[in-house]
Amino acid sequence: MGVPQGSILSVTLFCLNINSIVKALCPGVECSLYADNFLVCYRSKHIHIIERHLQRCLNKLQNWADTNGFKFSTSKTVCRHFCCLHLYRGLVRSKLDYGCIVYKSARNSYLRMLDSVQIHAVRLCLSTYRTSPSPSLCVLANEPPLYIQCGKLSIES
Repeated sequence: MGVPQGSILSVTLFCLNINSIVKALCPGVECSLYADNFLVCYRSKHIHIIERHLQRCLNKLQNWADTNGFKFSTSKTVCRHFCCLHLYRGLVRSKLDYGCIVYKSARNSYLRMLDSVQIHAVRLCLSTYRTSPSPSLCVLANEPPLYIQCGKLSIES
Protein backbone atom coordinates (compact mmCIF):
# COMPACT_ATOMS: atom_id res chain seq x y z
CA MET A 1 0.00 0.00 0.00
CA GLY A 2 1.50 3.28 -1.09
CA VAL A 3 4.59 1.77 -2.74
CA PRO A 4 4.51 1.67 -6.55
CA GLN A 5 4.59 -1.83 -7.98
CA GLY A 6 7.99 -2.59 -9.49
CA SER A 7 9.91 -0.12 -7.37
CA ILE A 8 13.10 -1.18 -5.60
CA LEU A 9 11.46 -1.17 -2.17
CA SER A 10 8.23 -2.96 -3.12
CA VAL A 11 9.67 -6.50 -3.00
CA THR A 12 11.54 -5.92 0.26
CA LEU A 13 8.55 -4.32 1.97
CA PHE A 14 6.24 -7.05 0.68
CA CYS A 15 8.54 -9.77 2.09
CA LEU A 16 8.75 -8.06 5.45
CA ASN A 17 5.00 -7.64 5.66
CA ILE A 18 3.92 -11.06 4.34
CA ASN A 19 6.16 -12.99 6.76
CA SER A 20 3.89 -12.14 9.67
CA ILE A 21 1.07 -14.18 8.09
CA VAL A 22 2.30 -17.38 9.76
CA LYS A 23 1.60 -15.85 13.18
CA ALA A 24 -2.10 -15.68 12.29
CA LEU A 25 -2.44 -19.45 12.06
CA CYS A 26 -4.07 -21.71 14.60
CA PRO A 27 -1.92 -24.23 16.51
CA GLY A 28 -1.48 -27.52 14.63
CA VAL A 29 -2.02 -25.94 11.23
CA GLU A 30 0.90 -26.20 8.84
CA CYS A 31 1.71 -23.67 6.16
CA SER A 32 4.01 -22.97 3.28
CA LEU A 33 4.78 -19.58 1.78
CA TYR A 34 6.42 -19.10 -1.60
CA ALA A 35 6.51 -15.53 -2.90
CA ASP A 36 2.83 -14.52 -2.80
CA ASN A 37 1.43 -18.08 -2.75
CA PHE A 38 0.32 -19.37 0.62
CA LEU A 39 -0.67 -22.94 1.50
CA VAL A 40 -2.47 -23.96 4.68
CA CYS A 41 -2.76 -27.63 5.70
CA TYR A 42 -4.44 -29.48 8.51
CA ARG A 43 -4.86 -33.20 8.91
CA SER A 44 -7.19 -35.32 10.95
CA LYS A 45 -9.12 -38.56 10.54
CA HIS A 46 -12.40 -36.65 10.87
CA ILE A 47 -13.51 -34.24 8.16
CA HIS A 48 -15.65 -32.13 10.52
CA ILE A 49 -12.58 -31.39 12.66
CA ILE A 50 -10.62 -30.41 9.56
CA GLU A 51 -13.41 -28.12 8.39
CA ARG A 52 -13.67 -26.44 11.81
CA HIS A 53 -9.91 -25.84 12.15
CA LEU A 54 -9.51 -24.56 8.60
CA GLN A 55 -12.52 -22.24 8.88
CA ARG A 56 -11.10 -20.82 12.11
CA CYS A 57 -7.78 -20.28 10.33
CA LEU A 58 -9.44 -18.67 7.32
CA ASN A 59 -11.21 -16.24 9.65
CA LYS A 60 -7.90 -15.37 11.33
CA LEU A 61 -6.18 -14.99 7.96
CA GLN A 62 -8.91 -12.64 6.75
CA ASN A 63 -8.46 -10.53 9.89
CA TRP A 64 -4.70 -10.51 9.27
CA ALA A 65 -5.24 -9.44 5.65
CA ASP A 66 -7.60 -6.65 6.66
CA THR A 67 -5.14 -5.41 9.29
CA ASN A 68 -2.11 -5.54 6.96
CA GLY A 69 -3.70 -4.17 3.79
CA PHE A 70 -3.76 -7.43 1.82
CA LYS A 71 -6.57 -8.91 -0.26
CA PHE A 72 -6.98 -12.59 -1.04
CA SER A 73 -8.01 -13.32 -4.60
CA THR A 74 -11.23 -15.32 -4.46
CA SER A 75 -10.71 -16.53 -8.03
CA LYS A 76 -7.29 -17.96 -7.14
CA THR A 77 -8.15 -19.32 -3.70
CA VAL A 78 -9.12 -22.99 -3.61
CA CYS A 79 -9.68 -25.67 -1.03
CA ARG A 80 -8.55 -29.22 -1.77
CA HIS A 81 -9.36 -32.28 0.28
CA PHE A 82 -6.71 -34.97 0.01
CA CYS A 83 -7.44 -38.31 1.55
CA CYS A 84 -5.13 -41.30 1.44
CA LEU A 85 -7.36 -43.20 -0.98
CA HIS A 86 -7.26 -40.34 -3.49
CA LEU A 87 -3.49 -40.30 -3.29
CA TYR A 88 -3.38 -44.08 -3.62
CA ARG A 89 -5.58 -44.02 -6.71
CA GLY A 90 -3.56 -41.24 -8.31
CA LEU A 91 -0.07 -42.44 -7.46
CA VAL A 92 -0.20 -46.23 -7.04
CA ARG A 93 -3.32 -47.65 -8.65
CA SER A 94 -2.89 -45.59 -11.82
CA LYS A 95 0.53 -47.17 -12.37
CA LEU A 96 -0.78 -50.66 -11.65
CA ASP A 97 -3.66 -50.13 -14.09
CA TYR A 98 -1.34 -48.72 -16.76
CA GLY A 99 0.62 -51.98 -16.86
CA CYS A 100 -2.50 -54.12 -16.85
CA ILE A 101 -2.25 -54.91 -20.56
CA VAL A 102 1.27 -56.23 -20.06
CA TYR A 103 0.71 -58.30 -16.96
CA LYS A 104 -2.66 -59.64 -18.13
CA SER A 105 -0.83 -62.66 -19.46
CA ALA A 106 1.58 -62.90 -16.51
CA ARG A 107 1.75 -65.89 -14.21
CA ASN A 108 -0.42 -65.72 -11.12
CA SER A 109 2.67 -65.73 -8.90
CA TYR A 110 3.79 -62.44 -10.48
CA LEU A 111 0.31 -60.99 -10.20
CA ARG A 112 0.25 -61.89 -6.48
CA MET A 113 3.37 -59.73 -6.00
CA LEU A 114 1.56 -56.74 -7.50
CA ASP A 115 -1.54 -57.56 -5.51
CA SER A 116 0.50 -57.35 -2.29
CA VAL A 117 1.53 -53.80 -3.26
CA GLN A 118 -2.10 -52.85 -3.68
CA ILE A 119 -3.23 -54.47 -0.43
CA HIS A 120 -0.38 -52.89 1.52
CA ALA A 121 -1.24 -49.43 0.14
CA VAL A 122 -4.96 -49.86 0.85
CA ARG A 123 -4.18 -51.12 4.36
CA LEU A 124 -2.12 -47.95 4.99
CA CYS A 125 -4.87 -45.70 3.61
CA LEU A 126 -7.56 -47.29 5.77
CA SER A 127 -5.35 -47.64 8.86
CA THR A 128 -6.39 -51.25 9.34
CA TYR A 129 -4.69 -54.11 11.10
CA ARG A 130 -2.27 -56.37 9.27
CA THR A 131 -4.60 -59.27 9.98
CA SER A 132 -7.54 -57.68 8.13
CA PRO A 133 -8.58 -59.91 5.22
CA SER A 134 -7.57 -58.59 1.80
CA PRO A 135 -11.01 -59.01 0.16
CA SER A 136 -12.58 -56.97 2.97
CA LEU A 137 -10.04 -54.18 2.46
CA CYS A 138 -10.86 -53.99 -1.25
CA VAL A 139 -14.57 -53.72 -0.44
CA LEU A 140 -14.00 -51.02 2.21
CA ALA A 141 -11.82 -49.01 -0.18
CA ASN A 142 -14.15 -49.61 -3.13
CA GLU A 143 -11.13 -50.91 -5.06
CA PRO A 144 -11.45 -53.95 -7.30
CA PRO A 145 -8.69 -56.54 -6.91
CA LEU A 146 -6.02 -56.44 -9.60
CA TYR A 147 -7.00 -59.77 -11.10
CA ILE A 148 -10.45 -58.40 -11.90
CA GLN A 149 -8.93 -55.30 -13.53
CA CYS A 150 -6.75 -57.54 -15.67
CA GLY A 151 -9.55 -59.80 -16.77
CA LYS A 152 -8.25 -62.82 -14.84
CA LEU A 153 -10.85 -64.80 -13.00
CA SER A 154 -8.74 -65.57 -9.96
CA ILE A 155 -5.21 -65.24 -8.69
CA GLU A 156 -5.73 -68.20 -6.38
CA SER A 157 -5.35 -70.77 -9.15
